[in-house]
Amino acid sequence: MDGQKSACVIGAGSAGLIAAKELKEQGFLVKILDSNAEKGGIWSQLPWKSYTLTSSKWVTEYGCYPMPEHYPDFVTNNDMLEYLDSFAAHFELKDLIDYSVRVSAIQSNPDNSLNIVTNQGTYRDFDHVVVCTGLHGKPSIPEFDGLESFTGKVMHSANYHSPDEFSGKNVLCVGLGESGVGLVSELATVTDKLVVSSTGVAVAPRVVKGSQNPFDQMQFWQIGRYIIGYQEILTTGLSWIYRRIPRFLKKINFAVNIKFYSDYGIKFEQFEEWFPKAMIPHHFHVKFWAKPPQSSASGNLTRVDAPSDDLFYLIKTDKLIPKGAIKSFDANGVFFQNGDYEQVDTLIFNTGYKPGVCEIEFPDHWQYRHADLFKGCLHPELVNLAFVGMVRPTIGSIPAMAEMHARIVAAYFSRRIVLPSKASRLKIIEEDNAAQLAQCPTMNERFPHIYFFDQWMDQMAELLGARLTLADCHSTLDDIKTFFFGAPMPLRYRIKGIGKIDNAASVYKKRVNKIWGNGFGQWAMTSVLVHFLTPYVLSLAVLILSLTMLNLSFFTGLVLSICFVLLYRYVDFFRYLFEIGFARTISIAAGVFFIGKLKKQKPDYTNPIVFQTLEKP
Repeated sequence: MDGQKSACVIGAGSAGLIAAKELKEQGFLVKILDSNAEKGGIWSQLPWKSYTLTSSKWVTEYGCYPMPEHYPDFVTNNDMLEYLDSFAAHFELKDLIDYSVRVSAIQSNPDNSLNIVTNQGTYRDFDHVVVCTGLHGKPSIPEFDGLESFTGKVMHSANYHSPDEFSGKNVLCVGLGESGVGLVSELATVTDKLVVSSTGVAVAPRVVKGSQNPFDQMQFWQIGRYIIGYQEILTTGLSWIYRRIPRFLKKINFAVNIKFYSDYGIKFEQFEEWFPKAMIPHHFHVKFWAKPPQSSASGNLTRVDAPSDDLFYLIKTDKLIPKGAIKSFDANGVFFQNGDYEQVDTLIFNTGYKPGVCEIEFPDHWQYRHADLFKGCLHPELVNLAFVGMVRPTIGSIPAMAEMHARIVAAYFSRRIVLPSKASRLKIIEEDNAAQLAQCPTMNERFPHIYFFDQWMDQMAELLGARLTLADCHSTLDDIKTFFFGAPMPLRYRIKGIGKIDNAASVYKKRVNKIWGNGFGQWAMTSVLVHFLTPYVLSLAVLILSLTMLNLSFFTGLVLSICFVLLYRYVDFFRYLFEIGFARTISIAAGVFFIGKLKKQKPDYTNPIVFQTLEKP
């Protein structure tokens, strides 16, 4: 096509494929380069094909291409590869990919076009380049004293195939992130001894216990913006406030809450050793246990053959030995900071990856640095260079965020949206970095690319005119419920704006009703509304008591009422007491009205079914 602009996408993983699709739809002549022999990125390179994703399929899928109905609620690595292959075929991307092409540099030409230097020669004169090499480049292995003297097997989880090769071994796993929990749960079924070194862990099941609702669909997303201290509600106390209350209250809080997650008699002292350290204030980071097992064969309501990944259960049944930070190694084992020693013959690092983009040379000697980018995806100086797939959520999915960035990049490159001037963008970058540092002070140096999923998705959607407002969803009470309780799944952002899809609104509403319309969802919604109303109901009670029992003037009563709301908002311990003593008590009591539905809809763990229904918009 005469005058058609060209774009090179580096990477054919989940980020690269969606970026290529969006650019292609905006009329660009697209070429995709990938260093591997097949598409799929980390999904194709990870030898652990039974790996189960930690986000539900509704959050993981692309909004423009829903996952098939027959897929399980939490897809495996193989499911994801099949889905990406289908996506590439549907949008005719396969013939655009050049494989086994390793990019070493991107060079700028005098006319501002870009050249791509690779092991297969130089690809020249692209109008735009989008780097989609992802966050999972080279495995990251930390340094420890004496590690070189350890005589056992040392490996990274990137090379993990199956638990069979570790049968009868004494294994130490370092790190307990998303993949770490799943890997540990498999190893626990075959090892003679399994030691796990972690400085903190938090509880959040894939499926909310006692229901068939995925946890990432019930985050009180929009309505949470209007609830004071809603993250304490969401985490049932397992958050930053926990560090600020006396230990005896922590123990009471534990006794009330832990039974929701585990039925194995875990003691407070056992739980305390691994309690979340609140790396992200107001939010916890590590999240995934599918459910407590009902039998030796248990999974996540879709895979009965999956091993238990309830770590409390594994600890209590002596299948896992929890340990804290490592001090050093010797030839036969590991010393821990608390003075303990464990003899092991195998060491597995579940310690993440370094971004592959760090190996690419950029124009003007710029080195990739996330904090330099506008909204995490656009280069501040080179207006035709962008990055997709380089951010991740606390709870949510990387593909969903990649899709949002891909839409923004394609719309910007095609001039369908206009961004602020260069000076303004630089100022916004500085402001965004300051805000990110304030929210995540202890995470920012190592993980500057982690964001709160709901807030981030809304902010990015704003650039595309795709963010829903109450004005878009106010026709009926059902619409209002959808707006306030609907999760930020990608489909939500296909209802309006650039890239909208026909029937997206109706399908999205059905999904929200599927989650919040069952017995557990109705009880949860009631609980959320109780927490929302609590400070205002109690402040009204303060006003009434001031007028009736204390005989104070209306003005004085009003001041006391306002002071109550301010204390509730800004004084953590004050709010905590009323959350425990009033809001949570009322919420639990409200469950009486839903007992009938809860019994009828109790999940069958021995004969699970796929409960989510996907309809293509």
